[in-house]
Amino acid sequence: MSSSAADYVSFDNSSYLNKSYSHPKAQVANFPPAMRAFLMEHIHNFYRQYGKHFAADSTLLEFGGGPVLAYIISAVPFVSSIVFSDYCADGRTAVQQWKERASQAHDWTPFFEYVVRELEGDESGDAATVRARQLREKLSRVIACDALKAEPLGSGYDKAFNVISISFCFESACRSHSQVVTALKGLARLLRPGGLLRINGVFGGTYYKVNGREFFNLTQTKESLRESLAEGGFVCKELELFHLEVALSNADYKGVYHAVAELI
Repeated sequence: MSSSAADYVSFDNSSYLNKSYSHPKAQVANFPPAMRAFLMEHIHNFYRQYGKHFAADSTLLEFGGGPVLAYIISAVPFVSSIVFSDYCADGRTAVQQWKERASQAHDWTPFFEYVVRELEGDESGDAATVRARQLREKLSRVIACDALKAEPLGSGYDKAFNVISISFCFESACRSHSQVVTALKGLARLLRPGGLLRINGVFGGTYYKVNGREFFNLTQTKESLRESLAEGGFVCKELELFHLEVALSNADYKGVYHAVAELI
């Protein structure tokens, strides 16, 4: 993988999760509540719109997910199994710890409650607990991935998935537009015919910081995203941007995007 991806081997997942994912409405330096709401609502709407058409045995791949579970909670009712992947062992360990209810696992309860109560409107007392149990049951594997390899999950996964979900991966793992295209071509081979790609990330930035440490961001635009998807073998069905109104103190990106693409 690129040198930027190698930086994440020593990434402080615990600090990152505690600061950035304590609560979906928390005021976070590089993640204002309105920006997070934009993403969570678009992810929810994606599954509400497209999920009813998924086959009964649909399998989801969360690709390059880091230690973060927030962006697959809405998927749970619509797929039969979920494979979670990340480049870094620490990210995979954090997810596995949550699945196994380890004492040191991050507490995702506020995010489960936000999705099932505020986005889905389920006010029953145990709705969040039930959703967490369902995710643990459907989370079948936690595996390594590499966005820049021709076989990003290794051998044996061609046409294995109906849906691939990606959150904040390409802008960190890829150093150039051509590497984004390479990554998309690798993911295309993992999808079944007519499969969907749901992707979100940041645009217009070059870096962000965690605990004062600077991490690389590939500068992306609406135009470059559309071009990358087309060259990677996808047709872009949706692409929406959220523009930040105020500059961030520890990152220079201009906002976030949410896109939906279909395998050609």
